[in-house]
Amino acid sequence: MRSMLATARKMLVGLPLVLCACTNPFGDAAPTIDEVLAGGWLTEEGPPKPLTALYCYGTIGSGDCHAAPLTDGGGRLVGFQGPPPPVSIER
Repeated sequence: MRSMLATARKMLVGLPLVLCACTNPFGDAAPTIDEVLAGGWLTEEGPPKPLTALYCYGTIGSGDCHAAPLTDGGGRLVGFQGPPPPVSIER
């Protein structure tokens, strides 16, 4: 019985080590950045455009997004893009 447990432990330790040694079979097929740019997938247009501020609040239905943070948003803010909204502590 002990020898079976020892064998099982060795297999549990050895199997992950063997599987970690595998390489990514798709790694060679990945395109280079030059191939991506040449294919028109991406363009070099200069500096990135600034993000538009967006503040989304949870509602009963779906999310409700605004260009400025709501003053009475409370704990309903579910996400934002841009500067963080002011934090107020309710007591």
